[in-house]
Amino acid sequence: EFLITWGEVTWDASSRCTSPNWQNGGPIGHWTFNDVGGGTSNVWLGTTPGFLKFCFTSAALDHIEVWMGIRFPSIVAPLLDLAKFERVGGGYDGFYWFPPGLMRFSMVKKPWGWDRVTENFFSDLPPQTQEQLISVLPQELVAMAKDAQRVSHYPVFRIVDGSGRRTHDYEAYLRYANTDRGEDCKCTDGCGCPCSINRGNGTSLLSMWAAAALGDST
Repeated sequence: EFLITWGEVTWDASSRCTSPNWQNGGPIGHWTFNDVGGGTSNVWLGTTPGFLKFCFTSAALDHIEVWMGIRFPSIVAPLLDLAKFERVGGGYDGFYWFPPGLMRFSMVKKPWGWDRVTENFFSDLPPQTQEQLISVLPQELVAMAKDAQRVSHYPVFRIVDGSGRRTHDYEAYLRYANTDRGEDCKCTDGCGCPCSINRGNGTSLLSMWAAAALGDST
């Protein structure tokens, strides 16, 4: 992933949460991805509908819990219930919250931006349950689930302020997004890529809905 915006979500001041920010994109487009070759990205969830919901958990607005909702086929519902996945409800049929007891996503405010923290608890599951659950996850999340590292971090920088002005980090973003590490970068396993790769010749991929049907996106 390169860039995420919140222009297509709403904000609930009482709950301090956003509405779902669809990882598959929206009518306008708010999420960009690196091109790993041939106009494809192995981080984008593609036709697996999923979204993130961002909720501030402190009055100082310096800590965010990130909730991930993913749609699963009904046939795996018993397995998801066993692993304590909870249904999103509210009209989101087939969608489940990714339980923080398995993988917790959060953001912590820092002087330079935000520290995105992922805590992985998959190894706490019985081996058979772990194997079965990983087999039904979107491929883009499999590498994260298999990662033996308990806690991982990556930085998030604000490159445009609330008034639409570029920040001092904008040029660094362009340099990073335009860098292709070439064949030495083995970025093939979805989330958790260890190096920067973009073969879009100065462009990145923008996910947008091609039709009103949920999940029909390009």
